[in-house]
Amino acid sequence: HDDKKENVATSFKDYINVLKVPSVWLVAILVLCAYSVQVAAEYTTTYLTTVFGMSAVVAGIVATIRSYGIGIFSAPIIGKVSDKVGSYTKTLIGLFVIEIIFGIALIAIPGKPNFLILAIVVVLALATVYYAFRGVYYATMGEAGVPVAMTGTATGIISVIGYLPDSYENTILGNFLDKYAAVGFNYVFGTIVVFALLGICVCCIIRFVGKRKKAQTEK
Repeated sequence: HDDKKENVATSFKDYINVLKVPSVWLVAILVLCAYSVQVAAEYTTTYLTTVFGMSAVVAGIVATIRSYGIGIFSAPIIGKVSDKVGSYTKTLIGLFVIEIIFGIALIAIPGKPNFLILAIVVVLALATVYYAFRGVYYATMGEAGVPVAMTGTATGIISVIGYLPDSYENTILGNFLDKYAAVGFNYVFGTIVVFALLGICVCCIIRFVGKRKKAQTEK
């Protein structure tokens, strides 16, 4: 019993120590931003059917391609690209910029049936980007200066914080659609732009913190 109590106390202490590391919070907020974009982007199927009149059959095909086609390949591909770029945060900044462009495009595309193909292309391109984040965002822990010894515990904490949007974002976005109907999609896709911009800011802070820690270590 004493050993169990000691293990629990040690585990609790480990979590407290990890929570005291600012870099862990930065990566957690980064994951939260990236995942918030994904949650908002999942409304694109409803957007295509409601605004453009896409049939249920085509919607099923698009959803399948998005989830089981693009989703499988984009993360490992962007991971390889990041290795060549040499900076995970640089890669993520580029991905966030692309998400901003696609988010604005979804707002700007006229909601008419003859623009359906264009809307589908943008939706699938956006899916390629937000699934790509999965292959990169945890890798920023090293760049942020999270101690290697804390990586396991930090990953658990980052996951809890990063995936919090599941508990509240759908309610907020659903209220937009209930209140504003089709116009509510502009608010939904505006959310993509806002969180992508915030994600860029967090990436820049991580780069600054990481470089400062590296400089201090080299002294």
